[in-house]
Amino acid sequence: MLGWAAMREKKLVIADGHHRYETAMAYRDFCRAQGKAGERTDYVMMTFVRKESDGLTILPTHRVVHSLPQFEWAGFLDTAGRFFEVHAVAATGESGGWAERVVVKLEASGRSAPTLGVYAGAGKLALLKLRADIDLARSLPDLPEGLRRLDVILLHRLVIEQILGIDRQAVREEKNLHYVRGSQEAIAQVDRGRAPLTFLMNPTPIDQVWDNALAGRPLPQKSTDFYPKMLSGLAMYWLDNPLGM
Repeated sequence: MLGWAAMREKKLVIADGHHRYETAMAYRDFCRAQGKAGERTDYVMMTFVRKESDGLTILPTHRVVHSLPQFEWAGFLDTAGRFFEVHAVAATGESGGWAERVVVKLEASGRSAPTLGVYAGAGKLALLKLRADIDLARSLPDLPEGLRRLDVILLHRLVIEQILGIDRQAVREEKNLHYVRGSQEAIAQVDRGRAPLTFLMNPTPIDQVWDNALAGRPLPQKSTDFYPKMLSGLAMYWLDNPLGM
Protein backbone atom coordinates (compact mmCIF):
# COMPACT_ATOMS: atom_id res chain seq x y z
CA MET A 1 0.00 0.00 0.00
CA LEU A 2 1.34 3.42 -0.97
CA GLY A 3 1.83 5.91 1.81
CA TRP A 4 0.58 9.48 1.50
CA ALA A 5 4.13 10.76 1.14
CA ALA A 6 4.66 8.65 -1.98
CA MET A 7 1.89 10.49 -3.81
CA ARG A 8 2.22 13.97 -2.29
CA GLU A 9 4.17 15.49 -5.20
CA LYS A 10 2.46 13.52 -7.99
CA LYS A 11 0.18 15.04 -10.60
CA LEU A 12 -3.18 13.27 -10.78
CA VAL A 13 -5.83 13.32 -13.50
CA ILE A 14 -9.27 11.87 -12.80
CA ALA A 15 -9.69 9.51 -15.71
CA ASP A 16 -13.09 8.25 -14.67
CA GLY A 17 -15.44 9.18 -11.86
CA HIS A 18 -15.16 12.97 -11.61
CA HIS A 19 -18.86 13.19 -10.70
CA ARG A 20 -18.31 10.78 -7.82
CA TYR A 21 -15.28 12.78 -6.69
CA GLU A 22 -17.23 16.05 -6.78
CA THR A 23 -20.06 14.40 -4.83
CA ALA A 24 -17.58 13.13 -2.22
CA MET A 25 -16.17 16.66 -1.83
CA ALA A 26 -19.66 18.13 -1.45
CA TYR A 27 -20.55 15.51 1.17
CA ARG A 28 -17.29 16.21 3.03
CA ASP A 29 -18.11 19.94 3.12
CA PHE A 30 -21.62 19.17 4.34
CA CYS A 31 -20.29 17.03 7.17
CA ARG A 32 -17.74 19.66 8.15
CA ALA A 33 -20.57 22.19 8.39
CA GLN A 34 -22.25 19.76 10.81
CA GLY A 35 -19.16 19.75 13.01
CA LYS A 36 -17.85 16.38 11.80
CA ALA A 37 -14.56 17.50 10.29
CA GLY A 38 -11.70 15.01 10.27
CA GLU A 39 -13.87 11.91 10.18
CA ARG A 40 -14.14 9.28 7.46
CA THR A 41 -15.93 11.71 5.15
CA ASP A 42 -12.62 13.54 4.70
CA TYR A 43 -11.40 10.67 2.54
CA VAL A 44 -12.45 9.02 -0.70
CA MET A 45 -11.25 5.80 -2.31
CA MET A 46 -9.13 5.99 -5.45
CA THR A 47 -7.30 3.62 -7.72
CA PHE A 48 -4.02 4.97 -9.10
CA VAL A 49 -2.98 3.82 -12.57
CA ARG A 50 0.10 4.94 -14.48
CA LYS A 51 -0.90 6.53 -17.76
CA GLU A 52 1.88 4.56 -19.44
CA SER A 53 0.36 1.25 -18.29
CA ASP A 54 -0.03 -1.42 -20.97
CA GLY A 55 -3.65 -1.83 -21.95
CA LEU A 56 -4.85 1.55 -20.67
CA THR A 57 -6.73 3.20 -23.50
CA ILE A 58 -9.49 5.65 -24.34
CA LEU A 59 -12.50 4.48 -26.31
CA PRO A 60 -14.40 6.85 -28.61
CA THR A 61 -17.82 8.23 -27.77
CA HIS A 62 -19.93 8.90 -30.85
CA ARG A 63 -22.54 11.69 -31.15
CA VAL A 64 -26.04 10.95 -32.42
CA VAL A 65 -27.80 14.18 -33.44
CA HIS A 66 -31.60 14.23 -33.27
CA SER A 67 -34.60 16.56 -33.08
CA LEU A 68 -33.30 18.95 -35.74
CA PRO A 69 -35.96 21.20 -37.31
CA GLN A 70 -34.47 20.39 -40.71
CA PHE A 71 -31.45 18.66 -42.17
CA GLU A 72 -30.31 18.37 -45.77
CA TRP A 73 -27.25 16.23 -46.56
CA ALA A 74 -25.90 18.06 -49.61
CA GLY A 75 -26.27 21.45 -47.95
CA PHE A 76 -24.56 20.18 -44.81
CA LEU A 77 -21.56 18.89 -46.75
CA ASP A 78 -21.33 22.10 -48.74
CA THR A 79 -21.17 24.15 -45.53
CA ALA A 80 -18.77 21.70 -43.89
CA GLY A 81 -16.42 22.32 -46.80
CA ARG A 82 -15.61 25.72 -45.27
CA PHE A 83 -13.55 23.89 -42.66
CA PHE A 84 -13.04 20.33 -43.86
CA GLU A 85 -12.04 18.27 -46.84
CA VAL A 86 -15.09 16.11 -47.55
CA HIS A 87 -14.32 12.53 -48.58
CA ALA A 88 -17.33 10.42 -49.53
CA VAL A 89 -17.23 6.78 -48.40
CA ALA A 90 -19.34 3.96 -49.84
CA ALA A 91 -22.18 3.00 -47.49
CA THR A 92 -24.55 0.68 -49.34
CA GLY A 93 -26.21 -2.43 -48.01
CA GLU A 94 -26.26 -3.55 -44.37
CA SER A 95 -24.00 -1.50 -42.12
CA GLY A 96 -22.36 -4.67 -40.84
CA GLY A 97 -20.63 -4.88 -44.20
CA TRP A 98 -18.99 -1.45 -44.13
CA ALA A 99 -19.08 -0.05 -40.57
CA GLU A 100 -15.81 -1.60 -39.53
CA ARG A 101 -14.09 -0.42 -42.71
CA VAL A 102 -15.11 3.19 -42.17
CA VAL A 103 -13.79 3.08 -38.60
CA VAL A 104 -10.43 1.91 -39.99
CA LYS A 105 -10.47 4.73 -42.56
CA LEU A 106 -11.38 7.23 -39.85
CA GLU A 107 -8.46 6.11 -37.69
CA ALA A 108 -6.02 6.23 -40.61
CA SER A 109 -7.10 9.73 -41.65
CA GLY A 110 -6.91 10.94 -38.06
CA ARG A 111 -3.20 10.19 -37.91
CA SER A 112 -2.43 13.09 -40.27
CA ALA A 113 -5.18 15.59 -39.36
CA PRO A 114 -8.26 15.78 -37.14
CA THR A 115 -11.03 13.80 -38.83
CA LEU A 116 -14.72 13.18 -38.14
CA GLY A 117 -16.99 10.56 -39.63
CA VAL A 118 -20.59 11.54 -40.46
CA TYR A 119 -23.43 9.21 -41.46
CA ALA A 120 -26.95 10.25 -42.47
CA GLY A 121 -28.42 7.05 -43.92
CA ALA A 122 -27.88 4.78 -46.90
CA GLY A 123 -25.41 6.27 -49.36
CA LYS A 124 -24.69 9.23 -47.07
CA LEU A 125 -21.36 8.63 -45.39
CA ALA A 126 -18.30 10.87 -45.40
CA LEU A 127 -15.08 11.67 -43.62
CA LEU A 128 -14.54 15.31 -42.69
CA LYS A 129 -10.80 16.02 -42.53
CA LEU A 130 -9.64 19.38 -41.25
CA ARG A 131 -8.36 21.49 -44.13
CA ALA A 132 -4.66 22.32 -43.98
CA ASP A 133 -5.34 25.98 -44.83
CA ILE A 134 -7.74 26.62 -41.95
CA ASP A 135 -6.45 29.13 -39.40
CA LEU A 136 -7.83 27.72 -36.16
CA ALA A 137 -6.48 30.65 -34.16
CA ARG A 138 -8.85 32.83 -36.19
CA SER A 139 -11.76 30.37 -36.25
CA LEU A 140 -11.51 29.55 -32.52
CA PRO A 141 -9.78 32.60 -31.01
CA ASP A 142 -11.03 31.94 -27.48
CA LEU A 143 -9.35 28.55 -27.23
CA PRO A 144 -5.70 27.75 -26.50
CA GLU A 145 -3.61 25.83 -29.04
CA GLY A 146 -3.80 22.67 -26.93
CA LEU A 147 -7.55 22.44 -27.46
CA ARG A 148 -8.05 23.75 -30.99
CA ARG A 149 -6.99 20.60 -32.82
CA LEU A 150 -8.91 18.08 -30.72
CA ASP A 151 -11.54 16.20 -32.70
CA VAL A 152 -14.23 16.73 -30.06
CA ILE A 153 -13.55 20.48 -29.96
CA LEU A 154 -13.79 20.79 -33.74
CA LEU A 155 -17.00 18.77 -33.76
CA HIS A 156 -18.68 20.79 -31.04
CA ARG A 157 -17.44 24.27 -31.89
CA LEU A 158 -17.35 24.17 -35.71
CA VAL A 159 -19.91 21.54 -36.70
CA ILE A 160 -22.51 21.33 -33.94
CA GLU A 161 -22.54 25.03 -33.09
CA GLN A 162 -21.67 26.83 -36.33
CA ILE A 163 -22.98 24.47 -39.01
CA LEU A 164 -25.93 22.80 -37.27
CA GLY A 165 -26.79 25.78 -35.08
CA ILE A 166 -27.08 23.87 -31.80
CA ASP A 167 -26.02 26.10 -28.91
CA ARG A 168 -23.94 25.02 -25.92
CA GLN A 169 -26.84 25.05 -23.48
CA ALA A 170 -28.75 22.62 -25.68
CA VAL A 171 -25.64 20.42 -25.81
CA ARG A 172 -25.29 20.47 -22.01
CA GLU A 173 -28.94 19.51 -21.64
CA GLU A 174 -28.63 16.89 -24.41
CA LYS A 175 -31.64 18.34 -26.23
CA ASN A 176 -30.32 17.50 -29.68
CA LEU A 177 -27.76 14.78 -29.16
CA HIS A 178 -26.99 11.74 -27.15
CA TYR A 179 -23.85 9.73 -26.74
CA VAL A 180 -23.21 6.18 -27.92
CA ARG A 181 -20.15 4.03 -27.24
CA GLY A 182 -20.25 1.62 -30.17
CA SER A 183 -20.03 2.71 -33.81
CA GLN A 184 -22.50 0.03 -34.93
CA GLU A 185 -25.13 1.30 -32.51
CA ALA A 186 -24.50 4.94 -33.52
CA ILE A 187 -25.08 3.98 -37.15
CA ALA A 188 -28.14 1.90 -36.25
CA GLN A 189 -29.77 4.91 -34.56
CA VAL A 190 -29.90 6.60 -37.98
CA ASP A 191 -30.96 3.45 -39.84
CA ARG A 192 -33.87 2.99 -37.41
CA GLY A 193 -35.06 6.54 -38.07
CA ARG A 194 -34.32 7.79 -34.56
CA ALA A 195 -31.93 10.51 -35.76
CA PRO A 196 -31.03 12.15 -39.08
CA LEU A 197 -27.27 11.86 -38.60
CA THR A 198 -24.52 10.59 -36.37
CA PHE A 199 -20.88 11.55 -35.96
CA LEU A 200 -18.29 8.80 -35.63
CA MET A 201 -15.29 9.74 -33.55
CA ASN A 202 -11.69 8.74 -33.06
CA PRO A 203 -10.66 8.40 -29.41
CA THR A 204 -8.96 11.36 -27.75
CA PRO A 205 -5.25 10.48 -27.27
CA ILE A 206 -4.27 9.95 -23.64
CA ASP A 207 -1.37 12.42 -23.85
CA GLN A 208 -3.72 15.17 -25.09
CA VAL A 209 -6.13 14.49 -22.22
CA TRP A 210 -3.22 14.59 -19.77
CA ASP A 211 -1.66 17.79 -21.12
CA ASN A 212 -4.94 19.71 -21.23
CA ALA A 213 -6.03 18.52 -17.78
CA LEU A 214 -2.75 19.60 -16.17
CA ALA A 215 -3.08 22.97 -17.91
CA GLY A 216 -6.55 23.38 -16.38
CA ARG A 217 -8.35 23.20 -19.72
CA PRO A 218 -11.63 21.23 -19.49
CA LEU A 219 -12.70 19.07 -22.44
CA PRO A 220 -16.27 18.81 -23.75
CA GLN A 221 -18.47 16.30 -21.96
CA LYS A 222 -18.06 12.68 -23.01
CA SER A 223 -14.61 13.30 -24.46
CA THR A 224 -13.03 10.32 -22.71
CA ASP A 225 -14.02 6.77 -21.92
CA PHE A 226 -11.09 5.13 -20.20
CA TYR A 227 -10.77 1.37 -20.35
CA PRO A 228 -10.49 -0.96 -18.50
CA LYS A 229 -12.58 0.16 -15.54
CA MET A 230 -12.79 -1.05 -11.98
CA LEU A 231 -15.66 -3.45 -11.35
CA SER A 232 -18.51 -1.86 -9.41
CA GLY A 233 -18.71 -3.31 -5.90
CA LEU A 234 -15.19 -4.75 -6.00
CA ALA A 235 -14.34 -2.55 -3.02
CA MET A 236 -16.52 -0.34 -0.83
CA TYR A 237 -15.82 2.49 1.60
CA TRP A 238 -18.02 2.30 4.71
CA LEU A 239 -18.57 5.94 5.68
CA ASP A 240 -20.35 5.33 8.99
CA ASN A 241 -18.55 2.14 10.06
CA PRO A 242 -18.54 2.23 13.88
CA LEU A 243 -15.53 -0.11 13.97
CA GLY A 244 -13.46 2.32 11.94
CA MET A 245 -12.48 -0.40 9.49
